[in-house]
Amino acid sequence: MKNSSNSRAALRLFGTLSLVAAALCIAFRVVGIMMFFDSDIGYFQNDSIVATIAQILPIVFVAVALVVCVLPIFKNVPCCTTHSKPINVCAILCAGGFGGYAVSYGITLFDYISLGFTIPTSYWLILASSVFAAVFFILIAFREQNGNAIYVISGIFAVLWMILSLAASYFDVYLQMNSPLKMGFQFATLAAALLIINELRVDLDVKHTRLHLFSASVATIFLGSVSIASVVGTVMEKMPMYYDLYTSDCVLLPLFLFSVVRLCVMCFTPIEEPDVDVLDQTAITEDEEAREPEPQAELTGEDEPEAEKQPSTDIPTQDVNGEEQQ
Repeated sequence: MKNSSNSRAALRLFGTLSLVAAALCIAFRVVGIMMFFDSDIGYFQNDSIVATIAQILPIVFVAVALVVCVLPIFKNVPCCTTHSKPINVCAILCAGGFGGYAVSYGITLFDYISLGFTIPTSYWLILASSVFAAVFFILIAFREQNGNAIYVISGIFAVLWMILSLAASYFDVYLQMNSPLKMGFQFATLAAALLIINELRVDLDVKHTRLHLFSASVATIFLGSVSIASVVGTVMEKMPMYYDLYTSDCVLLPLFLFSVVRLCVMCFTPIEEPDVDVLDQTAITEDEEAREPEPQAELTGEDEPEAEKQPSTDIPTQDVNGEEQQ
């Protein structure tokens, strides 16, 4: 029980530090976008220490989280991975984000079709995957037990949306290849894909607690710093004129809330564990039951032992009338 208490304390410390790290990354990136970002070229100013910290800090925190999660103290740590009301609310927000994106993206595609353009297959895949991703989070919100075919397929499409969005940003000709906006978005989509994969593993009963914990921490750091800074920068007109990732950032924002709630549920929700003595007694009882001999079949009259067939040797007695009684 002492080891379990230490693990829970370490888990709470990890959750607290992850939230603090996410807050710092968000603050530095927002300040960097608002004060030290050149929208004409799509880069931070070279002499800005704040912008440098904003780009390096998330990677440092993720590296530390990776090292911490492989420590032995987190090997068998009890984490709560069940669905709760806050998780369900955030899942509804995520479904709304993907649904809104699907509507907006679909309208844009049909506008291009009406103008005579040919739409590549990858664009239709992005549209379809956004619809299935909305279904995936609806199932998370309204189903206690998942794991059916629709849930698995929709979850795979949610991961596919992240990969396709990453590829689309990579080939975006309006942003430089090593633009901090493009690279930040790519890291955020990778973190979101890892979190969705672990959410799938939980409902399929093949969860990996430490990997799930790491994915929630990384998603909180990257999704928060990228989505919030991008939305604020777009609203304040600090982003480049041809910045096309705004709608995708609006999808990543509810995913950030989902990752924060998942991290808090895993790190701060207490789990009642049975006492060690009770576990030992249960194991002993099961062992005794396993060793118990099988019940013998009932004996018939023909199979009675010979000792039971021998005549009785009781001495006859007489009653008061002089008659013998056996």
